[in-house]
Amino acid sequence: MKTEQIIDFCFQKETKAITHIDRDALQKCELRPQEAHLKIKDGQFSIVRQHENQDELRSRFLLSLFSCRDAFESEGLNLSDLDCEFIFNSGDDVDFYEEGAPRWCFTRRAHHANLLIPNSHIVNVENVRKSFSSTDINFQKKKDKAVFAGSYCGGSNPRENQRFRFCWENQNSQFAHFKITNFFMDGAPNGHGEYLKQYDWKKIEGDFLPPSEQLKYKYIFNINGNTNSWDRLPWAMNSNSLCLFLRPKREDMCWHYHYFKTFGGFVYVDETDWEASVEFFNKNPSIAEKLALFQQEQSAPFVSVENHVKYFVKILAFYNKIYRAN
Repeated sequence: MKTEQIIDFCFQKETKAITHIDRDALQKCELRPQEAHLKIKDGQFSIVRQHENQDELRSRFLLSLFSCRDAFESEGLNLSDLDCEFIFNSGDDVDFYEEGAPRWCFTRRAHHANLLIPNSHIVNVENVRKSFSSTDINFQKKKDKAVFAGSYCGGSNPRENQRFRFCWENQNSQFAHFKITNFFMDGAPNGHGEYLKQYDWKKIEGDFLPPSEQLKYKYIFNINGNTNSWDRLPWAMNSNSLCLFLRPKREDMCWHYHYFKTFGGFVYVDETDWEASVEFFNKNPSIAEKLALFQQEQSAPFVSVENHVKYFVKILAFYNKIYRAN
């Protein structure tokens, strides 16, 4: 498939369930933390209303998408022609849906008809991908182990936190280098320390591990946090390593998941038998490398900021059309 076809496929899948915008619902719905009700008209933005809790960095990224005027013009879209209002949720976990008032968001539950847009981590993904010429090595030269290095997110309770539970239960595995790099001990309402008292959590604490170090391993684990794992999945899939996706406890979506779910790319493993997969791949490296090469091919369109912008332009034109149709 050509890149344009891949983007269009994801766009068609993402917008199929959104048939109308209820302007009255937009005006009356309660705004949740990190939500802003925005308006664009004659090329100008204005804030209709917003929750007091905002993520300024992610809000600025949204505005930066609108600055890509060359991309808009190439698709025949002029910002001055836009006249619509929308609600943007910059949070990690949009776990609800309101009929007629879909949220613009970075991630959503698979069964909710909110509207996915690119997230700010794509800039980092592209930078990591560009560094591969100096940081990545041939699959055969990598360590015969799996690596995971990520923060403690996905729930304060360690019994419900898939990242913590997986790292804790496999801390002595001969096939693993699994570490939690930031426990956010003061981050939860009572700090995560309150929940971790019964664990000697220092055993699985590790320093930040940059992509250049993770690329030394044949297998890079992707483990969802609050929802999806933001930037690791696309750059790991696009590397010479094999990205193993620990089967998540629920199905969340980023916009490009539509392509992987239909045409392949994810290599799922389960918590109970993942070691058998790694052991098999180590005994059959040509099979593992073939899977890694397939992941490279499948993920290639999604490690480019330009392609994410092209998808966003389609979403914007679609939303403006159905908004004005009401």
